[in-house]
Amino acid sequence: ISIPGVGGGIVLTVQGDLRTSYQTLQIIVSDAPSPITMEGAFTAVGPDPGFFDYGASKDLLTHPEGNLMFDADIILAPVLYLSFVGTRIDYPIAEVPIGVAAEQESVIFDDHATHVPLPDLRIGVTELSFGEIPVGGMSARTFTVANDGEAPLEVTLRSPMAPFAGDLATLTLPPGTDAPMTVSFNPDMAGAANAVLIIDTNDPDESMLVLRLDGTGLGAPDTGPPTYDAGPDGGADAGPVALVEEGGCGCRIATPGSRRPHGPGVGPWALGLLIALGAVARIRRRR
Repeated sequence: ISIPGVGGGIVLTVQGDLRTSYQTLQIIVSDAPSPITMEGAFTAVGPDPGFFDYGASKDLLTHPEGNLMFDADIILAPVLYLSFVGTRIDYPIAEVPIGVAAEQESVIFDDHATHVPLPDLRIGVTELSFGEIPVGGMSARTFTVANDGEAPLEVTLRSPMAPFAGDLATLTLPPGTDAPMTVSFNPDMAGAANAVLIIDTNDPDESMLVLRLDGTGLGAPDTGPPTYDAGPDGGADAGPVALVEEGGCGCRIATPGSRRPHGPGVGPWALGLLIALGAVARIRRRR
């Protein structure tokens, strides 16, 4: 039934929908020699420029590689509409997607130059020698760690074995700066001492350095008891003599096998004279 001014019907619309997505699988970092890799082993006498010798920075070629996915659909959308005196009202009924394509494609992008700033360690010593230090004393040696790179340098000292000691804090050096680091030697016994100081850094060329440490502890001199010579008048075999304290307790300090000296000019003949005089005195008493 036709009603003047009122109309309606169903309209079927068709739409296309294309969806794309990309997933990066890897980023290739390369140049002529090799990619950036930390040296696994320490440098025994460092610093050593190392095998890679990156320096303050590295210019590299980089490009991503991944997959590009395509999904294409056709969407059918029937719509019921009504019109009243020139005014239209639409009533969507449904949307029916119909997949028509789903594809995946590998994508390799072009190389681009990339400037990578790196830390670059500079240290001017390979060993620290403390020389001869008395036992119980202390000697300190200071060396400088510098960052010649374009990225911050992190430096950590591992504690050396006693009697050596060092700063254990981790330092972060901005590019173009340096800082002093101190190691001390405090011998607790006489003799030579040796150790190593291990330095850990984030420099790709010098991830670990080893500095040699050496010093000698000096003990007090070993002094024994004094000996005295009785002189030529004390007899050919007088040897060491006893020291008698005059006017006191008669205490003496003697070495084993020592004897009292006869004194200047006193010899065995004087002892014989004294024996003879004693015999004469006894004969007179008997008479």
